[in-house]
Amino acid sequence: MKLKNAPFTALTFASLLGLASLLQASVLVSEDFSYTNGALSGKNGGTGFSNAWSNSGFNVAAGVASADTEALRSFTAHTFGNSGTIWISYDWGYAAKPSENSSYGGLTFFAGGSERFLIGNPWPGSGHDKWQMNGSSQSSEINYGGMKTAVAKITLGAGATSTVELWVGPTGSPVNVSGAPIATATGRNLEGVDGIRIGGNDFGADNPQSFDHLLIGTTAADVDATSPPVLTTGTWTNTAGGQWSTTGNWLGNLVANGSDNTANFSTLRPYGCDRTKSRAIPLIRLRKGKCRVWF
Repeated sequence: MKLKNAPFTALTFASLLGLASLLQASVLVSEDFSYTNGALSGKNGGTGFSNAWSNSGFNVAAGVASADTEALRSFTAHTFGNSGTIWISYDWGYAAKPSENSSYGGLTFFAGGSERFLIGNPWPGSGHDKWQMNGSSQSSEINYGGMKTAVAKITLGAGATSTVELWVGPTGSPVNVSGAPIATATGRNLEGVDGIRIGGNDFGADNPQSFDHLLIGTTAADVDATSPPVLTTGTWTNTAGGQWSTTGNWLGNLVANGSDNTANFSTLRPYGCDRTKSRAIPLIRLRKGKCRVWF
Protein backbone atom coordinates (compact mmCIF):
# COMPACT_ATOMS: atom_id res chain seq x y z
CA MET A 1 0.00 0.00 0.00
CA LYS A 2 1.30 3.44 -0.89
CA LEU A 3 1.56 5.99 1.87
CA LYS A 4 1.86 9.68 1.17
CA ASN A 5 3.53 11.47 4.07
CA ALA A 6 1.40 11.13 7.21
CA PRO A 7 -0.82 8.11 7.90
CA PHE A 8 -4.54 8.55 8.40
CA THR A 9 -7.50 6.69 9.82
CA ALA A 10 -10.15 5.95 7.22
CA LEU A 11 -13.68 6.20 8.51
CA THR A 12 -16.89 5.32 6.75
CA PHE A 13 -18.30 8.00 4.52
CA ALA A 14 -21.70 7.46 6.13
CA SER A 15 -20.49 9.21 9.29
CA LEU A 16 -19.86 12.45 7.60
CA LEU A 17 -21.45 14.89 5.26
CA GLY A 18 -24.17 17.37 6.07
CA LEU A 19 -24.11 16.29 9.74
CA ALA A 20 -22.71 17.73 12.93
CA SER A 21 -19.89 15.21 12.61
CA LEU A 22 -18.33 17.55 10.05
CA LEU A 23 -16.90 19.32 13.08
CA GLN A 24 -14.90 16.22 14.00
CA ALA A 25 -11.80 15.43 11.99
CA SER A 26 -12.12 12.36 9.80
CA VAL A 27 -11.01 11.10 6.41
CA LEU A 28 -14.12 10.57 4.32
CA VAL A 29 -12.81 9.35 0.98
CA SER A 30 -9.41 8.02 -0.04
CA GLU A 31 -7.93 6.45 -3.17
CA ASP A 32 -4.23 5.88 -3.79
CA PHE A 33 -4.57 3.64 -6.87
CA SER A 34 -2.53 0.83 -5.36
CA TYR A 35 -3.58 -1.65 -8.02
CA THR A 36 -1.65 -4.01 -10.21
CA ASN A 37 -0.63 -2.47 -13.51
CA GLY A 38 -3.47 -2.46 -16.03
CA ALA A 39 -6.94 -1.05 -16.63
CA LEU A 40 -8.56 1.04 -13.88
CA SER A 41 -12.12 0.17 -14.92
CA GLY A 42 -13.74 -2.22 -12.43
CA LYS A 43 -11.19 -1.58 -9.68
CA ASN A 44 -12.80 -1.12 -6.28
CA GLY A 45 -10.10 -0.04 -3.82
CA GLY A 46 -9.94 2.99 -1.60
CA THR A 47 -12.52 4.01 1.01
CA GLY A 48 -15.79 5.95 0.98
CA PHE A 49 -17.04 4.74 -2.41
CA SER A 50 -20.20 2.81 -3.25
CA ASN A 51 -19.00 1.27 -6.52
CA ALA A 52 -15.99 0.54 -8.70
CA TRP A 53 -14.36 2.87 -11.22
CA SER A 54 -16.39 2.97 -14.44
CA ASN A 55 -16.51 4.59 -17.88
CA SER A 56 -12.76 4.46 -17.76
CA GLY A 57 -10.00 4.21 -20.30
CA PHE A 58 -7.50 4.92 -17.53
CA ASN A 59 -4.56 2.59 -16.97
CA VAL A 60 -2.66 2.20 -13.72
CA ALA A 61 1.14 1.97 -13.73
CA ALA A 62 3.27 2.10 -10.57
CA GLY A 63 0.27 3.27 -8.56
CA VAL A 64 -0.62 6.24 -10.78
CA ALA A 65 -3.72 6.40 -13.03
CA SER A 66 -3.16 7.98 -16.46
CA ALA A 67 -5.19 8.51 -19.65
CA ASP A 68 -6.60 11.06 -22.07
CA THR A 69 -10.12 10.22 -20.95
CA GLU A 70 -12.43 10.10 -17.91
CA ALA A 71 -13.26 7.79 -15.00
CA LEU A 72 -16.31 8.01 -12.72
CA ARG A 73 -17.12 6.85 -9.20
CA SER A 74 -19.85 7.49 -6.60
CA PHE A 75 -19.62 8.12 -2.87
CA THR A 76 -21.16 5.89 -0.22
CA ALA A 77 -24.58 6.75 1.22
CA HIS A 78 -24.38 10.48 1.96
CA THR A 79 -23.72 13.63 -0.04
CA PHE A 80 -22.18 17.04 0.59
CA GLY A 81 -24.46 18.94 2.94
CA ASN A 82 -25.28 22.64 3.14
CA SER A 83 -22.98 23.62 6.01
CA GLY A 84 -19.55 22.83 7.38
CA THR A 85 -16.15 22.51 5.71
CA ILE A 86 -14.71 19.90 3.38
CA TRP A 87 -11.00 19.60 2.52
CA ILE A 88 -9.75 17.83 -0.61
CA SER A 89 -6.31 16.97 -1.96
CA TYR A 90 -5.09 15.09 -5.01
CA ASP A 91 -2.13 14.86 -7.38
CA TRP A 92 -2.84 15.75 -11.00
CA GLY A 93 -1.22 17.09 -14.17
CA TYR A 94 -0.89 16.82 -17.95
CA ALA A 95 2.07 15.23 -19.67
CA ALA A 96 2.29 18.18 -22.10
CA LYS A 97 0.73 21.61 -22.51
CA PRO A 98 -3.01 21.09 -23.12
CA SER A 99 -4.71 22.40 -26.24
CA GLU A 100 -6.27 25.84 -25.95
CA ASN A 101 -10.10 25.87 -26.21
CA SER A 102 -10.05 22.11 -26.75
CA SER A 103 -9.29 20.48 -23.40
CA TYR A 104 -10.55 19.97 -19.87
CA GLY A 105 -9.54 17.83 -16.91
CA GLY A 106 -8.74 17.42 -13.24
CA LEU A 107 -11.25 16.55 -10.51
CA THR A 108 -14.95 17.14 -11.11
CA PHE A 109 -17.82 16.84 -8.61
CA PHE A 110 -21.22 15.48 -9.60
CA ALA A 111 -24.68 15.49 -7.99
CA GLY A 112 -27.23 13.01 -9.27
CA GLY A 113 -25.31 12.60 -12.52
CA SER A 114 -25.06 16.36 -13.17
CA GLU A 115 -21.69 18.09 -13.28
CA ARG A 116 -21.36 20.69 -10.51
CA PHE A 117 -17.75 21.82 -10.16
CA LEU A 118 -14.30 21.20 -11.69
CA ILE A 119 -10.86 21.87 -10.20
CA GLY A 120 -7.96 21.77 -12.66
CA ASN A 121 -8.67 22.81 -16.24
CA PRO A 122 -12.28 23.95 -16.81
CA TRP A 123 -14.06 24.07 -20.14
CA PRO A 124 -14.64 26.41 -21.95
CA GLY A 125 -12.51 29.54 -21.68
CA SER A 126 -8.83 30.28 -22.12
CA GLY A 127 -5.67 29.60 -20.18
CA HIS A 128 -6.07 25.83 -20.25
CA ASP A 129 -2.42 25.37 -19.25
CA LYS A 130 -2.99 26.99 -15.83
CA TRP A 131 -4.64 25.68 -12.67
CA GLN A 132 -8.09 27.16 -12.18
CA MET A 133 -11.65 26.24 -11.19
CA ASN A 134 -15.17 26.84 -12.44
CA GLY A 135 -15.98 30.42 -11.52
CA SER A 136 -12.45 31.39 -10.48
CA SER A 137 -9.86 33.55 -12.15
CA GLN A 138 -6.91 31.90 -13.87
CA SER A 139 -3.92 31.24 -11.63
CA SER A 140 -0.26 31.44 -12.69
CA GLU A 141 0.37 27.79 -11.73
CA ILE A 142 1.25 25.57 -14.72
CA ASN A 143 -0.75 22.31 -14.91
CA TYR A 144 1.47 20.29 -17.25
CA GLY A 145 4.92 18.70 -17.29
CA GLY A 146 4.09 16.42 -14.37
CA MET A 147 1.72 16.21 -11.44
CA LYS A 148 1.29 18.75 -8.66
CA THR A 149 -0.70 18.47 -5.45
CA ALA A 150 -3.91 20.46 -5.18
CA VAL A 151 -5.57 21.25 -1.86
CA ALA A 152 -9.07 22.72 -1.89
CA LYS A 153 -11.12 24.02 1.02
CA ILE A 154 -14.87 23.98 0.45
CA THR A 155 -17.03 26.07 2.77
CA LEU A 156 -20.45 24.55 2.20
CA GLY A 157 -23.67 26.55 1.98
CA ALA A 158 -27.26 26.03 0.90
CA GLY A 159 -27.82 26.19 -2.84
CA ALA A 160 -25.36 28.30 -4.80
CA THR A 161 -23.56 29.76 -1.77
CA SER A 162 -20.52 27.50 -1.34
CA THR A 163 -16.98 28.90 -1.58
CA VAL A 164 -13.96 26.95 -2.83
CA GLU A 165 -10.34 28.01 -2.20
CA LEU A 166 -7.40 26.37 -3.98
CA TRP A 167 -3.72 25.93 -3.14
CA VAL A 168 -1.20 24.03 -5.29
CA GLY A 169 2.27 22.73 -4.41
CA PRO A 170 4.82 20.10 -5.40
CA THR A 171 3.98 16.45 -4.84
CA GLY A 172 5.61 14.48 -2.06
CA SER A 173 5.21 16.98 0.78
CA PRO A 174 2.32 18.71 2.57
CA VAL A 175 0.90 21.78 0.84
CA ASN A 176 1.13 24.95 2.94
CA VAL A 177 -2.35 26.48 3.17
CA SER A 178 -1.46 29.31 5.56
CA GLY A 179 -1.07 31.83 2.74
CA ALA A 180 -3.61 33.21 0.29
CA PRO A 181 -5.14 30.67 -2.12
CA ILE A 182 -4.10 30.85 -5.76
CA ALA A 183 -7.75 30.80 -6.84
CA THR A 184 -11.15 31.30 -5.20
CA ALA A 185 -14.62 30.48 -6.52
CA THR A 186 -17.74 31.82 -4.80
CA GLY A 187 -21.45 31.26 -5.30
CA ARG A 188 -21.04 27.58 -6.22
CA ASN A 189 -23.75 24.95 -5.80
CA LEU A 190 -22.12 21.94 -4.13
CA GLU A 191 -25.00 20.83 -1.96
CA GLY A 192 -25.89 17.22 -2.75
CA VAL A 193 -22.57 16.23 -4.38
CA ASP A 194 -22.41 12.42 -4.42
CA GLY A 195 -19.66 11.45 -6.86
CA ILE A 196 -16.57 12.43 -8.82
CA ARG A 197 -14.94 12.27 -12.21
CA ILE A 198 -11.18 12.21 -12.66
CA GLY A 199 -9.41 13.19 -15.86
CA GLY A 200 -10.99 14.63 -18.99
CA ASN A 201 -9.99 15.03 -22.63
CA ASP A 202 -7.59 16.98 -24.78
CA PHE A 203 -9.37 16.95 -28.11
CA GLY A 204 -6.48 18.72 -29.81
CA ALA A 205 -3.91 16.04 -28.98
CA ASP A 206 -3.41 12.66 -27.41
CA ASN A 207 -2.27 14.21 -24.15
CA PRO A 208 -2.67 11.98 -21.06
CA GLN A 209 -3.46 13.28 -17.59
CA SER A 210 -2.11 11.59 -14.46
CA PHE A 211 -4.04 11.31 -11.20
CA ASP A 212 -3.13 9.99 -7.74
CA HIS A 213 -3.54 10.30 -3.95
CA LEU A 214 -7.14 11.48 -3.59
CA LEU A 215 -8.16 12.45 -0.05
CA ILE A 216 -11.38 14.07 1.18
CA GLY A 217 -11.76 15.00 4.84
CA THR A 218 -13.02 17.58 7.29
CA THR A 219 -9.71 19.21 8.29
CA ALA A 220 -6.55 20.30 6.50
CA ALA A 221 -4.62 17.64 8.40
CA ASP A 222 -6.92 14.94 6.99
CA VAL A 223 -5.71 15.73 3.48
CA ASP A 224 -2.06 16.17 4.42
CA ALA A 225 -2.05 19.97 4.20
CA THR A 226 -0.25 22.08 6.77
CA SER A 227 -0.29 25.54 8.30
CA PRO A 228 2.91 26.66 10.07
CA PRO A 229 2.37 27.59 13.73
CA VAL A 230 1.68 31.21 14.56
CA LEU A 231 4.73 32.79 16.20
CA THR A 232 3.90 34.27 19.58
CA THR A 233 5.36 36.31 22.43
CA GLY A 234 4.76 34.82 25.88
CA THR A 235 5.05 36.02 29.48
CA TRP A 236 6.84 33.67 31.92
CA THR A 237 5.00 33.31 35.25
CA ASN A 238 6.63 30.39 37.09
CA THR A 239 9.08 31.93 39.59
CA ALA A 240 10.24 28.45 40.59
CA GLY A 241 11.68 27.86 37.14
CA GLY A 242 10.98 25.01 34.77
CA GLN A 243 10.95 23.77 31.20
CA TRP A 244 10.43 26.28 28.41
CA SER A 245 7.93 24.00 26.62
CA THR A 246 5.66 23.49 29.66
CA THR A 247 2.54 25.55 28.97
CA GLY A 248 1.75 25.98 32.67
CA ASN A 249 4.89 28.08 33.10
CA TRP A 250 3.45 30.80 30.84
CA LEU A 251 0.68 33.34 31.24
CA GLY A 252 -2.46 31.96 29.62
CA ASN A 253 -0.51 28.80 28.64
CA LEU A 254 0.88 30.79 25.68
CA VAL A 255 4.46 29.60 25.11
CA ALA A 256 6.82 32.02 23.34
CA ASN A 257 8.07 30.53 20.08
CA GLY A 258 10.05 31.63 17.07
CA SER A 259 13.55 33.14 16.96
CA ASP A 260 12.16 36.64 16.38
CA ASN A 261 9.73 36.60 19.32
CA THR A 262 10.26 37.68 22.90
CA ALA A 263 9.93 35.86 26.21
CA ASN A 264 8.70 38.58 28.58
CA PHE A 265 10.32 38.03 32.00
CA SER A 266 8.82 41.16 33.61
CA THR A 267 7.01 39.03 36.17
CA LEU A 268 10.41 37.91 37.51
CA ARG A 269 11.79 41.41 38.07
CA PRO A 270 11.74 41.19 41.89
CA TYR A 271 14.30 38.40 41.59
CA GLY A 272 16.65 40.47 39.43
CA CYS A 273 16.16 38.54 36.21
CA ASP A 274 17.19 40.04 32.90
CA ARG A 275 13.98 40.97 31.06
CA THR A 276 15.69 41.34 27.70
CA LYS A 277 16.16 37.65 26.95
CA SER A 278 14.63 36.79 23.61
CA ARG A 279 16.26 33.48 22.71
CA ALA A 280 14.44 30.16 22.81
CA ILE A 281 15.82 28.87 26.13
CA PRO A 282 15.25 25.17 26.80
CA LEU A 283 15.75 25.31 30.59
CA ILE A 284 15.48 28.12 33.13
CA ARG A 285 16.53 27.87 36.80
CA LEU A 286 15.68 30.71 39.12
CA ARG A 287 17.27 31.65 42.45
CA LYS A 288 16.41 34.58 44.69
CA GLY A 289 18.50 37.56 43.72
CA LYS A 290 19.62 36.24 40.38
CA CYS A 291 18.44 34.43 37.26
CA ARG A 292 20.49 31.59 35.83
CA VAL A 293 19.86 30.64 32.25
CA TRP A 294 21.25 27.57 30.45
CA PHE A 295 21.30 27.64 26.64
